[in-house]
Amino acid sequence: MLWNGKWKDYKCVFHYGHRTIMLFDENKLKIKSLQLGNPNKSSLEFNVSIQWYNDISDVDNTHAKWGCLILNHTWHFRTTHPCDRDELSNCVSVNESKNTQISLLIFNCQI
Repeated sequence: MLWNGKWKDYKCVFHYGHRTIMLFDENKLKIKSLQLGNPNKSSLEFNVSIQWYNDISDVDNTHAKWGCLILNHTWHFRTTHPCDRDELSNCVSVNESKNTQISLLIFNCQI
């Protein structure tokens, strides 16, 4: 969600090594980046906050359109596919060497 309370569509890429989410605005051909913690690979960082809301896996009962999450109490994301929210959440919270096979994750979101 933008600071003015409106949502905007982006193609998003998460780079684990740099701990950065890149937001691609296809309409304006602009790139924005969100730094998620310390980009130093030797850093042991455990302070990434992830909050989920709007469970779209149960869309028949909840009537939710988007799976939403908040990163670090600041950045609000919503996705139209539940796997996109799950993958983003897993990528920013899991040790790459143990559970993540790729270091670059591409997904669609609104922020």
